[in-house]
Amino acid sequence: MNFIYVVQGDTGKYSDHSTWNVAAYELLADAVEHAQLANEYAKQSPDGLERYEYAKKNPYDPATGTYYRVLKIPFADNVEAFVAEAKS
Repeated sequence: MNFIYVVQGDTGKYSDHSTWNVAAYELLADAVEHAQLANEYAKQSPDGLERYEYAKKNPYDPATGTYYRVLKIPFADNVEAFVAEAKS
């Protein structure tokens, strides 16, 4: 089975927690690099309102996340192919 690698961002805690997909890559190494660069940028942000303004300028994610991870997702041409592969 083929896979795609999705960079996912998230921010907030508890009731204000949200996640979103930032980008998808064919190669794991590209997705990992993107997530690492976005995480490094987010870690450099200052506190308070300045942090929000800083995060809006993140070149790796315009949605201003504070943490990034890579998800490995099966890629199929159609539902039947996915089901057949999952059964094998």
